[in-house]
Amino acid sequence: MMPAIEELQSIIVEAARTELLPRFGAVARKKADGSLVTEADLAMQRRVTRALAERWPRIALLGEEMDASEQQRLLDGAREGLWLL
Repeated sequence: MMPAIEELQSIIVEAARTELLPRFGAVARKKADGSLVTEADLAMQRRVTRALAERWPRIALLGEEMDASEQQRLLDGAREGLWLL
């Protein structure tokens, strides 16, 4: 079943409202590649991953905050599609 854009929009808006806005301006730390990651980034990724998995459990999510080996594992194993965040 193809996801409806309205349903995806609802997932992202709700996650941003509950995970990003309350953490705005929180301290960031550096990832191994030197880029910054905040608790808001991680919370948003967790929330979106859960919400998408509840609706479309056969489609995995590849998140920006995952380490490179986990990203590659998901890319190599994607059979039903792949969400990219």
